[in-house]
Amino acid sequence: MLHEISIKVGSVDPEHDRTCDEVVRANATILGATRSLLENRMANLHAIRCMRFFLGDASTTVGQTVRNTISTKKVGLAEFDILTEKVTKRCTHDDMVTYGRQLMAFVDACPDTFCGLTRLKLENVMLGGSDFPKIFSICKRLVFLRLDNCNMGLMSLLELQHPQLRELEMENIQFERVDLNCLPELTTLTFSWWASPRDPLSFGYVPLLQTVSIANTTLSYHKMLKLSEVLGNAAISNLHLNFESEKIWVKPEGPRKNCRRCSTN
Repeated sequence: MLHEISIKVGSVDPEHDRTCDEVVRANATILGATRSLLENRMANLHAIRCMRFFLGDASTTVGQTVRNTISTKKVGLAEFDILTEKVTKRCTHDDMVTYGRQLMAFVDACPDTFCGLTRLKLENVMLGGSDFPKIFSICKRLVFLRLDNCNMGLMSLLELQHPQLRELEMENIQFERVDLNCLPELTTLTFSWWASPRDPLSFGYVPLLQTVSIANTTLSYHKMLKLSEVLGNAAISNLHLNFESEKIWVKPEGPRKNCRRCSTN
């Protein structure tokens, strides 16, 4: 009779790597729980609210199990929270390339599963230039996306467009610039900790964007952001800035329609 189910690996310490044995054991438990909870359910439209598991060989089996359940209309799917064995601060370039290949193998093996997602969280993956557009085209129902330490190579360009995406979170950004080209439903953006020495973000067609949070540990090579240039014509109503007391210059201006409330740290 449950109308929502969350199936997640146990407590995950964001400061410490997980051993290979821990990852294998955790994913095996997730797979067992998924099969036990889903395969014997009567047909209905009850939802998996969230599935959190580790990227790896077993993740494809988890995805296929969920796909089979979705195809029989036993559940609807909401969120994949996909973790990597190594934590962000310990990931090397080669680790991220490996995780990126595993992720795309997972997507290719289970496109119907990803098509059912409304929320997706990814970490520590390096993808090819066509991989992000491929993921976005498959995840047609996506309304929430979180990318933590994800890139396509140092100082690359990421162009985003999606018809349904409403909330976007990006952290530990290695892209030279992220272009929000066409996100007609986007209302909330969180953009934190980037490496680019230039303006790291540009706003294209984002007519519903209301809330923006920008944070960074500003270093000597970072460019001072001119918000009036970066934000462009975005009609922001809530703006939160945190540059840890570095490189902040506030120039008094007259009332503007595109910024009704702003807080800084």
